[in-house]
Amino acid sequence: MQENMTPEAERIYRDRPDGWEYSLTLEMLQSEMKPVLQRWDALQRGLYSKQSVRIPRSNSIEWMQDRITEAEHLVGSFDLLSNEEFAKAWGAPGEAGDADAIVSTSRLFAEMCATALEWEERVRFAIVGPAFERVRTKFVGIGGRFIDEAAKLPAFMGAVLGDENASGTHTLNMILSLPENWVSDVRAALEEATADFIANPGR
Repeated sequence: MQENMTPEAERIYRDRPDGWEYSLTLEMLQSEMKPVLQRWDALQRGLYSKQSVRIPRSNSIEWMQDRITEAEHLVGSFDLLSNEEFAKAWGAPGEAGDADAIVSTSRLFAEMCATALEWEERVRFAIVGPAFERVRTKFVGIGGRFIDEAAKLPAFMGAVLGDENASGTHTLNMILSLPENWVSDVRAALEEATADFIANPGR
């Protein structure tokens, strides 16, 4: 038995009722993602703030390049978890799933949501010089985009499992990726900001 599961998750883990693989996944996702979803909602509504971090002008370029790299890593992790790891944990058709893998994968999925929220907070509460502010604004909302898309998974599973008449194949389309051309647009804006920074060192 895995530690720190809800009573309902423990029951499913132990009793293995029909369709337990999906019920366990749903319970784990709902319980593990709930704090992140609540905090993301609070951030959007302006219900909390964090200490601002001023990025030194000399570090602005590297700081923004790091945020781009982190966002790309989030895409890769979400892709592997949603398109490969859950399927492995659920097992092939006609075969039982792996309860421990389901719990671990669900927790990793929720952890990536928490990482996306931390990323979002970092860019929202950062203070950069005038030359780089336009670039910073392009980061805002990207972490939240991951969270909003990830939240579709437990909502979808809950709807399907809660429908007594549901049958056949059900498909969910999650866009756990960066907006089209976002990386190239940000890099182009960063190049412009860098040129401005070099041309106007006093700004």
